[in-house]
Amino acid sequence: MRLFYALELDSETKNSIALLQKEIAEYCPDYSFTRYENLHITLCFLGEVEAHSLTILKDILYTLKTPPLCLTLNQLRLFRKRKGDILWLGIEENRELEALQKELSYLLRTNNFVLDEKAFLPHVTLARGVKGRKLPAIEALTVQIERISLMHSHQKHNMLIYTPLITLPL
Repeated sequence: MRLFYALELDSETKNSIALLQKEIAEYCPDYSFTRYENLHITLCFLGEVEAHSLTILKDILYTLKTPPLCLTLNQLRLFRKRKGDILWLGIEENRELEALQKELSYLLRTNNFVLDEKAFLPHVTLARGVKGRKLPAIEALTVQIERISLMHSHQKHNMLIYTPLITLPL
């Protein structure tokens, strides 16, 4: 199973992001926008994990103690890729978010899960296959995050689906 932990976005936030995607479409002529249902903020990507590890992953999730998070989404950025860039919505620095991600990473590593060594860069992926152009400034969006989920990433009818397996309300 391909798994990751994510902060889930509420419908109001997803609606605002979907409107932003429409507004910036002219800047992304060769794009594939992230589907509404898949909008999220990744905390830790696990990759392929055996199903028998789900109990440990659930226990790790329920060990986390954090209040609801208030985040500000405030900038458009690109991850440069050969086959087209990835457009993402950046998040203003947030100590509570960084502490949560560090705690989760620590708990996963101490339970022998292998994580990517890249620095944590919280964001919402908006589109793939973007041909880099100058991006517009956007109005900041403040959002309340009220749940963390262990997500299963899988294909269904040639469509990428993220399904929450276990959810922790904040």
